[in-house]
Amino acid sequence: MRVVLNTFLLVTLLGFGCSSQATLLRVKVEYNPSEDLACSLPTGSSIKEEWKAELLSREPEFLRIWEAQGPRCLAATEAISGKKFPSQEIVARLTLCNSPSKSFPETGRVTINMRFALKSFTPEPVSMRYKVDTLFHELLHIFLNQNPIKNSVLLKKHATEDERVRDHLHLIVPPEGARRAMRLCQCTLRGEVEGRS
Repeated sequence: MRVVLNTFLLVTLLGFGCSSQATLLRVKVEYNPSEDLACSLPTGSSIKEEWKAELLSREPEFLRIWEAQGPRCLAATEAISGKKFPSQEIVARLTLCNSPSKSFPETGRVTINMRFALKSFTPEPVSMRYKVDTLFHELLHIFLNQNPIKNSVLLKKHATEDERVRDHLHLIVPPEGARRAMRLCQCTLRGEVEGRS
């Protein structure tokens, strides 16, 4: 278990100034094998010991990438939108349970399914950065829950779609400000933006 504290100050993005008051967002990233056991028992799915061992050995890699890149993406989101992430601590639970990554805005929790990042689970694992991107995606769900887009034409247009689809519309087809934030985050994650952090 580790608490990652990120302080966001004035941010200059993509050649235009966006400033905000300092924000303190705490993201606590943790892996708890006993919670995985509790979620696997009712479904009868197994979690192999080698998966647990690999995840525990790679958790520092996840934290290192998150600490280096996550704050930039969160700060870009806040600066471009002019809105804040919740002030409560966000718990990001890494899991090996047979369930998708998910956000729980009402409790300030997210789960990140780590199975497909493990060589012990699949012969062609996704990168750890991909899983950090998944954490950012799930945090955006919490952000949008706290800062809903009022009178969304997109949600009205797709009013009959399944709720899960509707929950992702503004992440897939975001407003222009969110598109700029996403482009900035993609550049910073690849190390292409210099002198802007």
